[in-house]
Formats: sequence, structure tokens, C-alpha cells
Amino acid sequence: MFKLLSKCLLLFLIAFPVTILIGQSGIVVRAAEDEVEGEDERAGSGASQTGADDDDDDDDDTTIEEEKEGEEGEEGKSPAETAGDEVSGEEEEDEVPEIKPSPDADTTLLFTKYNEKQLPAGKLATVLTGFENTGDKDFIVDNLEASLRYPQDYSYFIQNFTLGMFDTLVVPGEHRSFLYQFTPGDSLGGRSFILVIALNYRNSDGSEFRDAVFNDTVEFYEVDEGLDAETFFLYILFAAALGLVVILIYNFVPTGSKRKSAPKVEVGTQGDDEVDKSWLPMDHLNANGAPTRSPRKRKTKN
Repeated sequence: MFKLLSKCLLLFLIAFPVTILIGQSGIVVRAAEDEVEGEDERAGSGASQTGADDDDDDDDDTTIEEEKEGEEGEEGKSPAETAGDEVSGEEEEDEVPEIKPSPDADTTLLFTKYNEKQLPAGKLATVLTGFENTGDKDFIVDNLEASLRYPQDYSYFIQNFTLGMFDTLVVPGEHRSFLYQFTPGDSLGGRSFILVIALNYRNSDGSEFRDAVFNDTVEFYEVDEGLDAETFFLYILFAAALGLVVILIYNFVPTGSKRKSAPKVEVGTQGDDEVDKSWLPMDHLNANGAPTRSPRKRKTKN
């Protein structure tokens, strides 16, 4: 029975580490494929950017030619037509206004736990955003948004975080603080990206404002925890290998000759002092030490 159990345990210790190694190799292969796909996407975006730069160069050449033609055409225009063209050009520029921060509001930002230049990947980060109304109109703080951008291409988003909704009224002379939390991805460890945190608010007249309270490059590092899944499986693999070695030694290595002890022989009672005679009747005991042989009856001779 013990040999059967040892063989089953030996089979389990051989199959279990192999299964773990196959699973870990599959995870590594999938991670490598994801990295290759990410590099292909960045390479594709770089190629698109290069193509866009070439198109911009062509557009610049075309624009220069059009400007020359326009200057030649403007020479034949009247002053009134020239002024009309300038007004229409200004209107086109005003169609897409850039949202800027208000001069009547001051903002601050503070990382509560980690350094603003180094953040842990896969861990919750908390920031406090301060907003002070220094004007004479009410402000309404709508929301706060955060994202990670690619350093070589600012328009390329690495990760968009959840929008923090506040919708809080701030009267003139009042100061408010807003708590915002976000979690960077686990795969960002060992790399640097641009972290953008922007606060969106508006005044009582309906004018919208946007203030980038944080816009800087942040390095993400991997967190070295006490016991993770990889370390746990490594310990299991080590224990399985040790158990396998012990079983092999027990089954295949001779343990040496064992001395056989002599069998015990029962000798019985050797003396009268070792016998308890208290239970025997007194008339059955020979107090004078007479021989135990019973006397023979003498036969009378006729």
C-alpha cells in the first residue's frame, strides 16, 4: 500500500510542476505578443505621422503658391474688398476658440502619498486639487479629467482615466479642495509617460474654462510585493522538487544491512520464590519438604 501511494505521489510531483511551467510559458508568450502588437501600433502611428509631415510639407508648398497668387490678386482688389476679406478671416479664426483658465481662479495640486515624478504601476494614486475663487463672480467646478500621453506624440493616448464629477459651487473668496483617484495600468512599470490632469469649470455667466493643473512626465515603477503569484508558484515548484528527490532516495538507494535481534525465548518460572502460593489450601502444601512423590500402597502377602 505504501509503495502504491509513493508512486502516485511521485507521478503528481512530476506532472504538477510541468503544468505550472507550461502555464507560465503561455503567459509569457501572450505578454510578448501584446508588446509586439504595441510596438507595431506605435510604429504605425509613427509612419502615419511621417506621412502627415510629408503631406504638411506639400501643403506648405501649395500654400506658398496660393499666397503668391493671392498677393497678385489682391493687387487688383479695392481697399473695401481687402478689408472684407480680413474680417471674414478673423471670423473663421474665432470659430474654434481655445479654452483657457480664468484669471479670477487659482488652482493647486498635491499628490497625497507618492512623489509626483514617480508613481507605482497598478496602485491607486490620490491627488488633492485646490480651487480658489479670487474674482467677484460665482464659479461652478464641473469635473476633473486625467490621461496618460505618449512622450513622442502628445496626441497619442496611452490610458484614459475615469472622469471625476464634482458640480460644486464656489462663491467669491471661497477655497475648495477636490479629491481625485486613479489607477495606472500594471503593464506601465519601468516606463515614462506624460500625465495630464485638467480641471473644467465655468462662471455664473456660462463662460467655460479649463486649467491643466498638472502636465508633466511621470515615471512608473513596478511594486515589489512580499508574496505574489509568481513567487508562490516558485515555492511550490521547489517543494515538489525536494519531495521528488526524497522519494527517489527512499526507493532506489539502499539503506544498508540491518541487524536482526535474537528472538526472545520464554523460560518460564525458575524458582519457588517467584510463584504466588497464597491461593492454595494449606493441606496441599508440603511444609516439611517431603518428596512430592505419593507413597505407594504396600501389598500384603498372603
